[in-house]
Amino acid sequence: LLKQTCVIYPYLHEGAGEKVYGEAEERKCRLETGNHLRATLLGTDGTILETAARARLFTEGEPCRPQSRIVVEGREYVVLDCQEMHGIARHLEWYLA
Repeated sequence: LLKQTCVIYPYLHEGAGEKVYGEAEERKCRLETGNHLRATLLGTDGTILETAARARLFTEGEPCRPQSRIVVEGREYVVLDCQEMHGIARHLEWYLA
């Protein structure tokens, strides 16, 4: 159940030494926090990296790239990974730093 609301600022690119973000988008979500959360990411050289995430977020909609920003209940997070999941219903799982 998605009972919370988040604002997503999708990362577009780096320009003039600063990150450039797209237009803010509000979505319904559910946030889980805790240092026990993990995301398995693939490094640029093909190695598997495992990184600790401060939070995991569930939403519907389209995924965004790593480095996007997400604000939930006044707390800002940076996207480590976003995965499309198919179970009872299609949804996204975001791993956040």
